[in-house]
Amino acid sequence: MTEDTKAVAAAFDGLSHGYAASFIDNELAADARRRAHMVYARSFHAPALIADVGCGPGQDSVWLARHGFQVLAVDCSPSMIAMARQAVDQAGVGSAVITWQGDGFAPGRLPEIAGQLLDGVLLGFGPLNFVSDLEQALRNIRAAMRPGGVAVVSALSSRCAWDLMWHLATGRGIAPRWHRSPQTVRISDVDCPISYWSARQLIHAANRFFHLLNVTAVGSIAPPPYADPLMDRLPTARRTLCRWDERLQQTRLAAAIADMLWLELRAR
Repeated sequence: MTEDTKAVAAAFDGLSHGYAASFIDNELAADARRRAHMVYARSFHAPALIADVGCGPGQDSVWLARHGFQVLAVDCSPSMIAMARQAVDQAGVGSAVITWQGDGFAPGRLPEIAGQLLDGVLLGFGPLNFVSDLEQALRNIRAAMRPGGVAVVSALSSRCAWDLMWHLATGRGIAPRWHRSPQTVRISDVDCPISYWSARQLIHAANRFFHLLNVTAVGSIAPPPYADPLMDRLPTARRTLCRWDERLQQTRLAAAIADMLWLELRAR
């Protein structure tokens, strides 16, 4: 692993104890994951072999396995991959999932572990934010895939309107993601490199290796999950914002101001 990857692994080891629990009863997070699953269902076709890179505690790996896919669940954090294996076993889908602790962006490692080129790759809920060279990361992902395979990639965007308003309203000044990337953030007492990407940057980096199929924006109208405790006081407003967020999710305006961007890509 690179030194940056080791830092990310240590940071998420520190987060792992309460990471999955922090999203329980979070309606905004649940809505974001529901819509992510709609993207997966549209993009991937069972019984394909899918690598879930940055799988975290394994929610998406379990979802894929339950829907008939063969899954390679990958995370650089030993604690996260242990949680993923536990989630897979508890869900009764262990025969469909291989778990591997390591750097999923390392050249050649995914097909080596899987024993073949992949039908698809999932980079769900932001692992691309922890790479400094976006084009190289996507080049390595493409090299692990068969021609015509589909990658679903996501990233926290560099221009989230809600994030800016939240930081200004709470007296924190300009939101960090509005500053130039890469940056260093403190996670679990570990300094981690992080980069926020615009839709244009993601599309440009992917264009040499993939055909763009679709862009879905989440969190342009609805606030990010960290605002859910506040929105608990306004449940009707939360439902309305989520409904409009979904209706507008494939517009250019939504992609310009969303919290998270999802790209569906077909390997050249």
